[in-house]
Amino acid sequence: MKICVHFQNKNKLQAFEGVRLVKSIEGALDIANIQHTRNDIESYDILHCCSIYDSTKINDAIEEGCKVVFSALMSENDIQARLLTVKDKDISLGSKELNILNKVNLVLVSDEASKKMRKFLRAFSEKKPTIP
Repeated sequence: MKICVHFQNKNKLQAFEGVRLVKSIEGALDIANIQHTRNDIESYDILHCCSIYDSTKINDAIEEGCKVVFSALMSENDIQARLLTVKDKDISLGSKELNILNKVNLVLVSDEASKKMRKFLRAFSEKKPTIP
């Protein structure tokens, strides 16, 4: 089994949390002795993403029959890795975000507080497992 950890970093100065998350995921895979790559040209069995901007790669992986994992609600201060939109103290999940979350096989959240935000995540599917 090989995992591709993908994060499309368009602005290196504003993507600290997303980059840190990817490095943490890679570190966990190293500790577990699981083969992984950041090069999406290589063949892989699972795609792990943490940004809505990875939607093209997510769609490609699904077409190729790969499983897709999405790390949600872990980088909300990072413009490129955030999932929620905050406007005038209202928190929402956009249609593009819902569409992507509907497609993936597994959504990972970092803690119980994030899991309690299921009122947002519930909108995309009760069938998708959410693992804290």
